[in-house]
Amino acid sequence: MPPYSYRPLASAREIRVFTLLDEPFDAPIRGHLKHVSLDANPIYDALSYCWGDDQRTRQIRCNGVDIEVPDSLYVAFRELRRQGKPSNLVIWADALCINQGDEEEKTEQVKMMDQIYQKAQLVHAWLGERSSDSDLAMQFVVDLANKLQSMYPANVSRLNFDDPSRLGLPSKHDAKWYALSRLLRRPWFSRAWIAQELALAPRVMVSCGAYGVEWKVFESLYHMCQEFGLPLHREVPELSGVDTVTNFAVMFNLRQSVQKGSKLAMVSLLRATKNFGATLPRDKVFALLGLARDGWKFHRHVEYRQQYRPVADVFRGVAETMVSNHQVFEMLSQVRHPKRILGLPSWVPDWSFDAGAVMAGIPFYVHPTHAASGIGETFTPQCSGGELVLSGCIVSYVSRLSSVLNPTNSEEEALNTYPRWDKECRDLAGNLHYYPTGETVEEAQWRTRIGNMSHLGKTADASYGQSYRAWCDYLRLALDRRAGRYIDMHQFARLDVESDAFATAQTAQLGGRRFAVTRDGYVGLVPAWSKPTDEVCIFAGASTPHIVRRAGSGYVLVGECYIHGLMNGQALGHRGFTYVTMTLVDQAVIQ
Repeated sequence: MPPYSYRPLASAREIRVFTLLDEPFDAPIRGHLKHVSLDANPIYDALSYCWGDDQRTRQIRCNGVDIEVPDSLYVAFRELRRQGKPSNLVIWADALCINQGDEEEKTEQVKMMDQIYQKAQLVHAWLGERSSDSDLAMQFVVDLANKLQSMYPANVSRLNFDDPSRLGLPSKHDAKWYALSRLLRRPWFSRAWIAQELALAPRVMVSCGAYGVEWKVFESLYHMCQEFGLPLHREVPELSGVDTVTNFAVMFNLRQSVQKGSKLAMVSLLRATKNFGATLPRDKVFALLGLARDGWKFHRHVEYRQQYRPVADVFRGVAETMVSNHQVFEMLSQVRHPKRILGLPSWVPDWSFDAGAVMAGIPFYVHPTHAASGIGETFTPQCSGGELVLSGCIVSYVSRLSSVLNPTNSEEEALNTYPRWDKECRDLAGNLHYYPTGETVEEAQWRTRIGNMSHLGKTADASYGQSYRAWCDYLRLALDRRAGRYIDMHQFARLDVESDAFATAQTAQLGGRRFAVTRDGYVGLVPAWSKPTDEVCIFAGASTPHIVRRAGSGYVLVGECYIHGLMNGQALGHRGFTYVTMTLVDQAVIQ
């Protein structure tokens, strides 16, 4: 039998939809494709799912002809058919409804993906097949939502607790919490395309196996996470290194903002979704076009004919558009090294990174009070031929560096690494007899290690110094306990609680960074690829300093940094520095 042959779409507004025919559960998947125009307001559902990375395929019968589709799509169709609501479901699914062998069609359909999901009457979010504890997790989500509903509008204060039973919930080591943690770490919660699909959908039904609930139930779960700090376990062995709540929170907030008509700029979306993955690197950008308020400015970069447009050219083109949109410093805050995509200038972010590739702290750019240059942007950055020209000044030099400490979710690994790294920082700062700002060296050190930001994103107050000292005492007791020495368990439990604020804030900042001391006695957090003799630069209009490295007559960008005492215009206001024209050249950073 000849393979399925797609009939070309007749217009730029036309899509295909699939009618899924009712059959017994084990029967082959059958149905037919038809063309419809979005302008005619067709009635259809849409599917939000993960293709999977193993490229396994199954055959379905479409218009009487067999066609290969991803295994995950086949299974999703089978479960939707079993649910039988409605019968003969009309649905749009990208792997089937877009001709994957036609690069020009893919390019045009991607540009209208936002409209496809917005116009669907219902989006089916398919998390994947049933596992041993997925039903338990899905039912627990419902139970938590009901619990929240029963508690409000009561006056419930914000808590960060160790014992969920205080709210009438299972203890923190109950199997339900582990099941829920595993559910939220399914790939669906960390894919770039799905962030857009969820945000744009008018209504969402979330299914895992045969179990389905409305998305609003997950919204209640999010509110409970925010309100009470629910014990979603990061120490589950197979889930180590993944933050349960972060991507879930990003997806929730993106949907909330889009549904309220308040979209973010593309540069902000790329920062927010930095830990989301995509099979094709360029899709980290393309997947967000429909969510961005300025997405139309980036449509010219959408291109799937790879022989004509390498990924490096796509990313550089996107970066150049951001420069022309006056978004250069938020873009520069996203630069990380080493880069996976070859051929990128040091100042162009590699947006192909995801959570599995690199741990990264919160960009210092997002701190609401930072204003390192002390002035607004007086020089318009320009890019040409792969170079970026800015106005800036060198204010210091890196002298000494700690090792890199990437936060871990394993308590045992933390006890093997945190005390050593803490001593490194203390030793580096201990050589300073005073601090340029007039603060004690100890205060400068702990404020630096959290980027002077609380775990809630505000400027850290003095209580974080107390929490830091509790954290140091907690580490000491934890080591004594592991060595079999007697410790006061009541004191240990108290220190665990008191140290939480500092520990949480520090974890948010340390990924991919080093503690550093400058030649003139400042301490800071700098990118992992920094090295002695690198220079601390402040660009006119930037809210944070950056680390740069000389390269001929110009510089390469290592990345943004936090230098305690140089974050709010102090360097330029009191030390007589002046701005000069600086060029970030078309070179990569080489360690």
